[in-house]
Amino acid sequence: MVACNSGSGVWSNANNCYMQLVVPPPPFSDPEWGGQQEGQIYRCTPIAGGLSYQVWVPPGVAPVVVDPRAIAEQLLAEMPLQPVAIGIVPEPGPDSMGLVGLPTWMWVSDPGPSTWGPQTRSLTVGGVTVTLQAKVHAIRWVMGDGAVVTCTTPGTPYEDRFGSSDSPTCGHRYTKQGAYAVEASTQWAAEWFASTGESGDFAWEMGSTTTINVGEAQALNQ
Repeated sequence: MVACNSGSGVWSNANNCYMQLVVPPPPFSDPEWGGQQEGQIYRCTPIAGGLSYQVWVPPGVAPVVVDPRAIAEQLLAEMPLQPVAIGIVPEPGPDSMGLVGLPTWMWVSDPGPSTWGPQTRSLTVGGVTVTLQAKVHAIRWVMGDGAVVTCTTPGTPYEDRFGSSDSPTCGHRYTKQGAYAVEASTQWAAEWFASTGESGDFAWEMGSTTTINVGEAQALNQ
């Protein structure tokens, strides 16, 4: 993800910042004029943070060009997105033990706009409106035993009444005992559309990890 300022004014590709006309302008004795007495002074605010500064723009030069992708990056940076909280059976912790051959259930325990989407935001800058929607299209479970399980839903929370049945949406079975580090990586995608007809997309991942224990029934009975 790209960290962006909200900025003020409109985006300038040439200066790589948001530009806003300084009104009233500083006196001609101000260093920003560089000895010139024509043109305009603009305040330049970088998209990646940092202090704003002032630049001189010669007369007759149009300094501002709206960059729809930069607006989309700003919208994305302002979305409250976070990794999922992992739901899994057997449960994590030293007092919980699964069994080799029995089903493991995986799910997102806190599905919502910030962990799964969708989220939609719009912003108008310099007469250009950009709308961006972000959502998870899949979750990749790295099970710690070499297996990778990809699920397209948040999964089904396990309940005792399900017994030893497999998860209908997202599950796995271990074939060896051990302590397994499990990672859940949400695959995010965002599409943006501008009123100018331009469009684009972003893709990124957000990960969470936990550890579960799996034993063998024969060893546990000894």
